[in-house]
Amino acid sequence: FKNCKGKIRIDTIELLDFNTGKHLKSINILDKLFKIDEFDNSKLYIDCLDPTHVTNIEVVNSKTKASFFPQGKVGDLLVSLRSLNSIILLDKDTHDVKWYLFDQTKAQFSTLITEDGFILVLDNSSKSSINGTTRINSIYIKEKKVLKFFEASGEALFNVRYRGRMQFFDDSLIIADSLNGKLIQLKCDK
Repeated sequence: FKNCKGKIRIDTIELLDFNTGKHLKSINILDKLFKIDEFDNSKLYIDCLDPTHVTNIEVVNSKTKASFFPQGKVGDLLVSLRSLNSIILLDKDTHDVKWYLFDQTKAQFSTLITEDGFILVLDNSSKSSINGTTRINSIYIKEKKVLKFFEASGEALFNVRYRGRMQFFDDSLIIADSLNGKLIQLKCDK
């Protein structure tokens, strides 16, 4: 961080006791990342004011979902780091990074782990100046690869630039476009 001149925002995850509200622990995300070669801060361009920009934390909530990650456990944390175009999985007990995806997303927001071994990622990697910059990547966890993606075509516009959030509801994927005050519904094939 030699170019930051002492001005850097450190993102943390704060663990609290659900029943009492007592603060249990702070997890410094940068400390965890810099143990991995790809995240060597001497090689990366770092935005000093917002080096990670956490946009989403998803708790792995089933044994099926956990099984797709190396040594995955229910309770692990999937964390989206927008500024680093990265997604990391933190161990629920040690809080060490046990899986990561680096530089295959662009300015992403929301993530969703599916029951069939994919992570859906709402990001800004579409290159369409007509249909919007937003797309949904379907990343196969075991191979760390984008296998499919959805972006708008024809007359449709898909441009969720900031604060996007996804959630499944019945046979649809609902996307909140907070900046523009609207919800987008995409019907899903089963």
